[in-house]
Amino acid sequence: MVSKVEEAKAIYREKLDKECELVITKKGWYIQFHANTWDEGKDMNYKVTSEKLPQFLSDLKKNLKLYLNMKEENEKIPRDAEGLREMILRFKGEESGVYLSDTYRIMTCQEDYDLVEELVKKARDRVHKVLETM
Repeated sequence: MVSKVEEAKAIYREKLDKECELVITKKGWYIQFHANTWDEGKDMNYKVTSEKLPQFLSDLKKNLKLYLNMKEENEKIPRDAEGLREMILRFKGEESGVYLSDTYRIMTCQEDYDLVEELVKKARDRVHKVLETM
C-alpha cells in the first residue's frame, strides 16, 4: 500500500482502463484499482506498489485457482471464504468471484486474471517510457 504523503507527490497519472490507474511518484510507482462500491456510491481504491506486484499477481492467481476449485467441488461452499492477501472468495450467485475488498470484485475466471496481468505489463512498459521522457 502507499501512504497518503507519497500519493500526494504523484508526478504522473495515467488511466490504464476504466478501473485501473498508473501513478508515478518521486519514490516509485504503483497501480491503483478504482471502483464505485455498492455502498451509496462511495469510491474504493486498492493500491499495489511496483515492488509488491509480483506477489500480488501470484496471490491473485492462487486465489482464482482456489475459488474455481471450490466452486467446481460445490460441496458445502461457504458464502464467503478468505483468500491470500485478505482477498475474499465469494460464492453467492451473480456476486460470486474473487474480491479485493468487501465490495470490489476483480475476477471470476481466467480471462479476468489475464486482463489484470496485461494491465500490470502495460503499466511496467508505460513507466519506462514516461521516465525516459522526464
